[in-house]
Amino acid sequence: MAISASRNVDDNAGQERHEYDTPFFPVSFFRYDYGKYHVGWHWHEEIELICVTEGRLLVSIGQEEFELFEGEGYFCNSGILHKAEPVSGLCLQRAVLFHPTVIGGKNSVYYRKYAEPLISDSSLPFIRLGKGCLWHGQILEKMNAAWEAGSDEPAGFELKVRALLGEILLSVIQNRASGQAARRPAVLLRKEERVKRMIVFIEQNYRRPLTSAEIAGSADISPSESLRCFHDILHTTPVQFLAQYRMEKAREYLEQTALPVSEIAELCGYLDVSYFSRAFRHVCGMKPTEYRAGLP
Repeated sequence: MAISASRNVDDNAGQERHEYDTPFFPVSFFRYDYGKYHVGWHWHEEIELICVTEGRLLVSIGQEEFELFEGEGYFCNSGILHKAEPVSGLCLQRAVLFHPTVIGGKNSVYYRKYAEPLISDSSLPFIRLGKGCLWHGQILEKMNAAWEAGSDEPAGFELKVRALLGEILLSVIQNRASGQAARRPAVLLRKEERVKRMIVFIEQNYRRPLTSAEIAGSADISPSESLRCFHDILHTTPVQFLAQYRMEKAREYLEQTALPVSEIAELCGYLDVSYFSRAFRHVCGMKPTEYRAGLP
């Protein structure tokens, strides 16, 4: 099965970039187990479709936060900040990520008439797909059909997946008035772009000591404005975001390498391994050594 057919990397603009098996079919199919993966704040050019298959998922997209139950999902537009985490225990989901050009090249009528206006619509960052709405259910059904086809790769699956994704975009376009929020103010969009710049800076510099002034300076704003941007967009502070990001990287090192805890602490920007262990225990509920010992 062609699950996780792309590799995720962070480019110099800070956004998550997907490297596909072939650039001629820019679609990825994932199965996430949130007991094994943590999906922090990120964004990417691809449109994202999610369907929860087991458990409950807490989703944050821009300023909105909502809970998804089994059989529900969401449509997330291109370039939108989002994250997800399990509410409790086991949480599984299917995901389809696709670049808008899979519908048609940038010079085609499909892209210019349909895809480009949709991804440029700042009033439509996402749509929560629930069970009680007919067209939501149809999108989820088509998304799952695309996922099945892309995972199993039967003959001609690319044509089937492309057709299903095109039908999903058409449904979103035809029904988006009912899913749209009020057009977001320019000041809010400006804050989102500043937050993205500061996230980029944190991701590129988390291994060394960082100050609030440095983080703010990466977006050419004052520390107080930086605080307002993070509060308004991500409901946290720059320092808290930095600490959380370091913990995410620490978990990755513990899971994916055999490096000693002291070296992981240094790689994550902690000069004092004892302080790192306490911080890790505060966030994860156990010491780094205990976390590693409990890995499958």
